[in-house]
Amino acid sequence: MCVVGKDDVIPGEFTSYFRSLIVFGKAEIVEDETDRLEALHLLCNKYSPGIDPTDEIARFLKTVCIVRIDIDLITGKEAIELTRQR
Repeated sequence: MCVVGKDDVIPGEFTSYFRSLIVFGKAEIVEDETDRLEALHLLCNKYSPGIDPTDEIARFLKTVCIVRIDIDLITGKEAIELTRQR
C-alpha cells in the first residue's frame, strides 16, 4: 500500500514537494461484526468527534469493507525542501 501525505507540484522549480509512505504486510478482510463495529467507531471518533455515529454505522455496516493490515515494514521519503523546512 502506498500513502501520499503531501504532493504539491511546484511548476517554476520543475519538481514537487512530496511526503509518502509505502507499507508492506498482510491484508485481510475483517469479517467479525464486533471488530467491524469497533473499527467504524474508531474512524468516526477520529474524523467526526463529538457526533453520535450509531445511525450512520447501522446504515452502512452490511456494505462497508474493512481491511486490516498487519504491517511488516514501513518506508517513507519526502522532498528535501520539506526536510529543510523542519
